[in-house]
Amino acid sequence: MERGKALNLPKPLAVPDWRALMPGLAQGIYMDLISGLIFYLLLIIVVAFSILNTFLMAIFERTREFGVMMAMGTTTGRLTRLLLTEFLLMTVMGIVRGGAGEPCDPLGSGPRY
Repeated sequence: MERGKALNLPKPLAVPDWRALMPGLAQGIYMDLISGLIFYLLLIIVVAFSILNTFLMAIFERTREFGVMMAMGTTTGRLTRLLLTEFLLMTVMGIVRGGAGEPCDPLGSGPRY
């Protein structure tokens, strides 16, 4: 304001926001954010189905084992708890193992020590 008065400008200087100067850029950034969220959601769905497929195959391959356990007197509730506990442990071990790994190096130059 003081510089405007010193320069004898008819009205005060105004500094517009970048969104006001380039609304197309702001819209592009917003669309990039939305498309990134859509692709992230699709990635989560694909990973969830692959994990579900792994667990279902683990169950279907062991149907005879489950039949023997049921013939020996195991209740369906206990068998269900056994499978849920097994899958929970597999999930926790996968999360721990995945979190303990090296960060991804897109250039493939190997681990950084």
